Amino acid sequence: MQRTTIAGWVMVAALAVAAAQALAQQDEGPILRPKVLPAKPAGATLLVTCDLACNWKLDGKVKVEFGQHLAVAKSEDALDQVQQLVNVEKPGQTIVNIELLPLRTSRIKSEEAVAETTGTVWRDNKTGLLWTKTDNGTSLDWMQASSYCWNLNLANLSGWRLPTIEELETIYDPSIMLSHRRPMKMTL
Repeated sequence: MQRTTIAGWVMVAALAVAAAQALAQQDEGPILRPKVLPAKPAGATLLVTCDLACNWKLDGKVKVEFGQHLAVAKSEDALDQVQQLVNVEKPGQTIVNIELLPLRTSRIKSEEAVAETTGTVWRDNKTGLLWTKTDNGTSLDWMQASSYCWNLNLANLSGWRLPTIEELETIYDPSIMLSHRRPMKMTL
């Protein structure tokens, strides 16, 4: 039994010496040492504010990196758009303010001036939509009416379109009775 105990202690001592040699080799060899990676710069964030309700995007990138970016903001009705270059130079938050209101105000004033001089267009001040004061005088199906609107150039304005049901509801007043109403044909 004593021989078994001595053999066990000899085996434990041999394992301890082998472990000590392995640790000593680890300090010498570059393969077993962890590599020290350079510190990554802190990330940057971009806060975009706008003076109107808008949809905006940043030059297709998901992550904001240092450098120059193009921020594009469109009003929700897509009538006004501003592009602005943004420089992100340091970690942390960069704030950019995009102003659509001056552009919208200028566009509306020019449209109103054109409409006033021609007298053929009416602006709904509640929605900002422009409406023609008269129709084309003929019965059209939906496709013909849509094509007519698209090709219409009225009051130096082009790109007209048919209104949506919701837009028509904003100007409908059932209390107004017109004596000269004529039946309209519309095919959907």
